Amino acid sequence: MRSMSVNPTILVADNEPLHRDLIDMLLSPDDYQLVMFGDGRQVLEYLRHNTPEATILAADLPLVSGADICSKMKSIKRLAQVPVVLTLPPHDNLDQDDKTLEFAKFVKADLMLHKPLGDKNVRERLSRLLSPQDDTASENPTGDTQVIEETLRKLEGAEI
Repeated sequence: MRSMSVNPTILVADNEPLHRDLIDMLLSPDDYQLVMFGDGRQVLEYLRHNTPEATILAADLPLVSGADICSKMKSIKRLAQVPVVLTLPPHDNLDQDDKTLEFAKFVKADLMLHKPLGDKNVRERLSRLLSPQDDTASENPTGDTQVIEETLRKLEGAEI
């Protein structure tokens, strides 16, 4: 079983401070401990040594996309069972939207929501994702974070 702390830690990553504030406001009644970041590099740095109970990642994060982070998380034993909510750009371009949705499914996101998050059911959906489940992947608390380390090394060598 996944162990739940009294105040589950939710990693929230979005390059728009307004979206982070909105998520904070939507989840504040549930007393989650929110850890917020504005880009993919910060998320990877955090995940290198921490395991949140859930993540809410913008698909369009700078430096490393939320979808790429989701894919990396699902390939790491320690992080594979952490629920990932991908927030997708608003429904502006339906062709691009379909491709983003298809990619989000490919990277095994647990839930996909379109921005802006005004959905009253976000709290309920997140609560369901956090419900204890039988998982054997979390038996190894350290896991193999090589995929995160490799991505961070690539970022350090890139011009930003």
